[in-house]
Amino acid sequence: MILADERSLLLCLLLLCLQSTTTAAPIPHVTTWYAPFLSGGGYSSEAITYALHLEQTLPANSFSIVQFAEHEQHAFTQGLPAVTRHLLKSAMARPRLPAIAICHSTPDVWMPNPKWGWAAVPCPPHNAQYAVGRTMYETDRCPASWVSKLNAMDRIWVPTQFHLQTFKQSGVNSKILKVLPEAVDVDFFNPTNQKPLPSLLRLIHEKKNLGGTTTAPTPFVFLSVFKWEERKNWKGLLRAYFSEFNTQDNVLLVLKTSPFHNDRPIQEDITEYTTSMGLQQAPYVVFGQHIKMSELPSLYATANAFVLPSRGEGWGRPHAEAMAMGLPVLATNWSGNTAFMNASNSMPIPVERLIERNPGDIEGHLWAE
Repeated sequence: MILADERSLLLCLLLLCLQSTTTAAPIPHVTTWYAPFLSGGGYSSEAITYALHLEQTLPANSFSIVQFAEHEQHAFTQGLPAVTRHLLKSAMARPRLPAIAICHSTPDVWMPNPKWGWAAVPCPPHNAQYAVGRTMYETDRCPASWVSKLNAMDRIWVPTQFHLQTFKQSGVNSKILKVLPEAVDVDFFNPTNQKPLPSLLRLIHEKKNLGGTTTAPTPFVFLSVFKWEERKNWKGLLRAYFSEFNTQDNVLLVLKTSPFHNDRPIQEDITEYTTSMGLQQAPYVVFGQHIKMSELPSLYATANAFVLPSRGEGWGRPHAEAMAMGLPVLATNWSGNTAFMNASNSMPIPVERLIERNPGDIEGHLWAE
């Protein structure tokens, strides 16, 4: 793992153990971490990274975890490396320890909240001596409905200086804000001896051979990993790719994606958009197949470059994973990923301006164009 971020995490916990909101006595060094560990997605991935390190670092029986905020996705759980799955299950089997409670999710489910179905597993619990919130947001501010929940916590951990400023400007008490960077396990995401993902490799060869020749060279593969939503700016990605390349170019854009609150096939969205824009399509594939977490390094090993011109990122976990795998990364020069991306280690995409996320929205959230 990235050692600087491990040290940041342990230092944050140590500082909490030296404080108390109710007495002069220090809080016992016991922690329960509430997060969507077994659900997949960004919060899940970063929570797992932290939990594995703490599970192997903190004293025995001083750390436990609770599945929280999202329900377990069994396909995701079964796709975890066996050692990871065993360590998480062991930490979940321990009693919940009340001293330090870490609520790692979007704040709409913090505190007892029957509306979201988590009243039976409230975070923070009523007997917590110190309550920490871990969250982030992808626009130039956090939602107004979050502010009171954030300010009710003893400490808020955000991943970058970008969030420190946007949360403070939104009305969050600057005294409780602390930057805790994310971490990526660079032993796991290590390009050494990694083989391409067989299922994706077959798709690439099928695409290459569509013209009836099996002698065409393997194309240059651009990989993009994201949820199919407006924030990820899939229209901007397709517009740039189809404007630059055509069917004669030996390239391939791989869209590793899945539907997110949309009720029609992704291919229909692509066809409708490219037709409306008059774009001539270049070679691409939509790779919606579920892959195990243990297969993620092979996914990146199949590509030649990673690209994602999103409008805003909480941190940019796929960006960091791709960089750890040695891929050139092209991504928007704004929001969370600027914490680790710069012109010396990647290819930041310039931002023309900030635009309204939803025109007419009374909160006025802005993100990148």
